[in-house]
Amino acid sequence: GKHLRSLQMKSACWRAIAQAEQQRAARFEWVAYLRNDLDFLEAHPPIAAMSQHGGIWVSDGDDYGGLSDRWAVMERRHAEVYFQRWEAYLDGTAASYLNPEFRRGVGEPGKQPPNGEWCLLIHLRWHGLWPEHVHRFLPTAAVRCGDTSSNCMMPSPFVPGRGWRGRPEWAQAHGVAFRLQRERWGWRLGRTQRRMLPPCDEGGDLCTLCHPFDFGSDLRTQCFSTGGLFTYDRCCRRGSGLLLTIAPPAEVVAPLPSCW
Repeated sequence: GKHLRSLQMKSACWRAIAQAEQQRAARFEWVAYLRNDLDFLEAHPPIAAMSQHGGIWVSDGDDYGGLSDRWAVMERRHAEVYFQRWEAYLDGTAASYLNPEFRRGVGEPGKQPPNGEWCLLIHLRWHGLWPEHVHRFLPTAAVRCGDTSSNCMMPSPFVPGRGWRGRPEWAQAHGVAFRLQRERWGWRLGRTQRRMLPPCDEGGDLCTLCHPFDFGSDLRTQCFSTGGLFTYDRCCRRGSGLLLTIAPPAEVVAPLPSCW
């Protein structure tokens, strides 16, 4: 239910984009989508850095076995694919790429749930965008809790009854904002795969067993479907994936641990 309503709202966003372009008699070069309950702790990551490579840029983390569907920045030429997922359900296109995955066990007890993040990954792969044209950026915002929400993992120390929904998501955004504002770090391009502490794959076969598509008969919900900081991109992805990350000033690089 919530996933389908989200797709309907994205479809409405697409119509608003088309209407704005018609009124200005020009197409946008880049388009951004983000939840309206994101609290920004620092300015939006620089789109100028993303534009050097094009594609679709998705906020890092909270993939739940697919790709985070909270925040994305993309070239205008990819926007129709991203925003018109609801239309793919209506015209039957989605059945072409979802039904084979269901036959392989998606949605069964103990297997990968067909959540919005997973559906986004399947959709972008079907259109030839994942993995080559999908990149990631470190987030500078986190989903806030409403005044009546009982699901606040990170309550605000300053405003009673307010806070942020996920502690890992808030911690990452806060860490990025703190380093940019207080420690003079700056944005730079890197690779999506990075060293994690504790390690992602202590047994050595996680990336093989949990590849989103090449998993054989072992489709396990325990792979990366619980959200948070450990994702397939962070732990396993090699090759084309870029990450818009942050780096310290040159004078403080040496003392930092290798995970940075």
